[in-house]
Amino acid sequence: MERAAVRLAPDHPLAVALAADRQRVNAQFEAARARRPGLDGAAVLDALADLVGPLAEEAEVVGGETVGAVLDALVPLVLETVGRGEVEGTPAGQAWARALHGCRAHVVRSPRRVARALLQAVRRLARTDGADAVRWADRLASLADHAPTAGALLDAGAVLAWREGMARLRTGALRVAASLPPPLALAALGVPDAPTDALPRVLDSLYADPWLAPVEALRQRSEATGLQIRAVCGGFAGFGGPFVRPPELATDARGVVATDGDRWWRLHADVFGAAFQRIDAPGPATPSPVPMLTNGRVSWRGHTADFPQLAGRPGAVATDEMLAVVIPQSHRVAVIAP
Repeated sequence: MERAAVRLAPDHPLAVALAADRQRVNAQFEAARARRPGLDGAAVLDALADLVGPLAEEAEVVGGETVGAVLDALVPLVLETVGRGEVEGTPAGQAWARALHGCRAHVVRSPRRVARALLQAVRRLARTDGADAVRWADRLASLADHAPTAGALLDAGAVLAWREGMARLRTGALRVAASLPPPLALAALGVPDAPTDALPRVLDSLYADPWLAPVEALRQRSEATGLQIRAVCGGFAGFGGPFVRPPELATDARGVVATDGDRWWRLHADVFGAAFQRIDAPGPATPSPVPMLTNGRVSWRGHTADFPQLAGRPGAVATDEMLAVVIPQSHRVAVIAP
C-alpha cells in the first residue's frame, strides 16, 4: 500500500496524515493481509478515502483529536471491515458510513470509542430480523447535534436500536432514556414534539406495557378489545433459526423460555419486535397461567379470538404480558397479546 490515496488531493488532511504515518499504516496493512491474504490495498485506500476523509476534514474544523489520532483509531477498523467484506454496498457497511459521517463531530472528538461502538451497533442490527441498520444510522445522525457528549449519543443509539426491533434491549433502553436530557430522550423514543415534562409519564407507561408504542403513551389509554398475533419468531436451525427440533416452552421469573432439547433460549418480545436470545439455562420454573386453546380458538385474559394457523395441539405458555404458542408442524412461535 505504497501509493497515496488516489482520490485525495495531496494537500487533503487525510493524505497528509497518511504520508506522515506511511510506514506504520503500511505495517498495519501487511499484518492484516497476513491474516487475510486476499485483502486488496486499493480497496482499503478507497475505504479510507470514503470513510476517514470526511472525518479528517472535520477534525481540522472542530479541534479535539488531531487528524493523526483519527487515522490511528480508524485504520484498524477499516482494515477489519474491508477484510470482512463489510463495504459500502452491504447493510452494515452502508450504515457504518452514514453513522460515522452523520455523527462526525462526536467521532473526531472520541474516535476510538465512538467509531468502534457504531460499528458494533450496525453489525448487531444487520443480524437482527426486521431491523434496518441504515435507518438506525440516519436516525442517530439526526440526534447528533442534540447530544451533549459522545456517551449521550451512544446511549440515544441504544434507545434507537430497541426501536429497531432489538426487544432484549427494552429495559436497558428505558433506563438509559431516563438518564438523558429530556429533549434528546424524547427524540430517541420517537416523540420529539412531546413536552419535556412528559418524559417520566412516557417512561412509566412504557415500563408498564411492552405493547405500548411511545407515541401511544402520550394519549388517553383505551381498553384492549381483542387478541392479536403481535410477532412470529424462532425457526428451524437449518434455515437460520435457533431450533433443531420444534421447541417446548416454559416460564421462569423473567418470562418465557424455550428449549429444543439441547439448548435454551429466552423470548424477548414487545411492540417493536421479538427474538430468542441464547441462554445457558433458565431460572427455576414458575407457574404459567393456562390459556384455553381449542382448534385455533384462543381464550385468554377475558378475550377470545380465532387463529386457524394454531389449530392442532400446540404447546403454549403465558405471562402477564403475552401468550406464546408453538405453531403446529413448525419450529416457530407466535406471540399473542391484547
